[in-house]
Amino acid sequence: MFGYMSVKEAAEKWGLSERRIQVLCATNRIPDVMRVKPCMADS
Repeated sequence: MFGYMSVKEAAEKWGLSERRIQVLCATNRIPDVMRVKPCMADS
């Protein structure tokens, strides 16, 4: 089972801005990310 979190949740969890998470998603810098509009980060 996959765990999903929003950009906002990832930003809070990792201490980064939402924009930074979006950039990391867009540039494939976060391993195992599944992009679902809007960008989502795998937990």
